[in-house]
Amino acid sequence: MRGRPLVRRNFLVWVAAFLVILLLGCFAPARFRYDSFCSVCGMRRASTEWQVGRSVFNGIESHSLFTSHSLETTPLSAVLFQKGLVSKHEHRWCFAHGDGNGVRCAVGAGDQLRNVAERREVANFVVTLVDYTDKTTTQKWVERLVDPEGPGQWRHVLSYLGREAVKTKDVFVKRLEETEAFIAEDVETMKETGLR
Repeated sequence: MRGRPLVRRNFLVWVAAFLVILLLGCFAPARFRYDSFCSVCGMRRASTEWQVGRSVFNGIESHSLFTSHSLETTPLSAVLFQKGLVSKHEHRWCFAHGDGNGVRCAVGAGDQLRNVAERREVANFVVTLVDYTDKTTTQKWVERLVDPEGPGQWRHVLSYLGREAVKTKDVFVKRLEETEAFIAEDVETMKETGLR
């Protein structure tokens, strides 16, 4: 008779332990990692957010426990600060890409900035703008490059302009004007056809 309550108590301990482990597994913090780009200077911010929810139950909203960030200079942001095209400012972060905690691939408007901010060729283009054009022209092109909501053609200027090195100011300015006219016409055509 005395053995039965002991077996029952052991069984209840195992059931309780299983339920505790199950609850901890369901509500344990999970990581969501993402990166964002500043739409003013092109700097990258890598973030890790510890969340509860979502990882086990799809219908449950996730709640953030805490978030850590690290800032990284990109080739574009380095040039913009070095050449004085941007100064200290409040960053305007655009979500680019993230995954984790049940999310495989989240993409935002900031993903458009990744190819601009992280490419050395774009930074070199801005240096050439500074060297061969006036401040107004340079600022206009920089704004076009870092606008995640603007027409993509402006961000792909190097595809239109050509990648070969331009040796003289006159050749660069002429090609830049031709490229600007071509892209502006392309953007207008896209608007008229309803594609953008």
